[in-house]
Amino acid sequence: MDRGYWRQLAGFDPASVCRRSGAVLDRDGYRLRVLGSDYLVAPGEQAISRTGGNCQSAPAASGNLELIIVHYMIAARDLPVRGEWVGLQALGSGSRFFASPAPVPDFGALLPLCAAAPESVVRAARSLGGRRLEWGDLAVEIQVLPRLPLALVCWAASDEFPARGAVRCDWGAREQLPLDVLLAAIQESIRQ
Repeated sequence: MDRGYWRQLAGFDPASVCRRSGAVLDRDGYRLRVLGSDYLVAPGEQAISRTGGNCQSAPAASGNLELIIVHYMIAARDLPVRGEWVGLQALGSGSRFFASPAPVPDFGALLPLCAAAPESVVRAARSLGGRRLEWGDLAVEIQVLPRLPLALVCWAASDEFPARGAVRCDWGAREQLPLDVLLAAIQESIRQ
């Protein structure tokens, strides 16, 4: 990730970052809940570490998770979750990337689990701050970030159709993350 994003975050007013993102400021940096775990975000050190629980050996966040957290803290808007779920194609400008018939990467690995062990999928969603939804054959909400819930919807295979899945976002997702980072958040959520 470009270190310029870290410098941008470090330059923001901490009260504004907290108000917009739902983070909490303490003497060590920002504390932010991400996918059911607490993280310490330290812009000055350009580091993110998992906190709480048994995290003595938890590695620093890197890769997609670092990208998601830093971009969220830069871009997040102080808007409530609207509770209006939409497909990725409805998120506006730039969403042509999502309009292809190809599934979201890694979603196929979740489909067999949805069919074979739906309650384990629901338990996993709950551990990530989510809940079961009443869509498709199985749907769960996952609280990715304080202002960014995602819904994963699965339909079992039938005589007419193969198993398939879809992602739904709260309408406000486009205000919280750039679309390319939203895709990274979806991939990270499915991996969890």
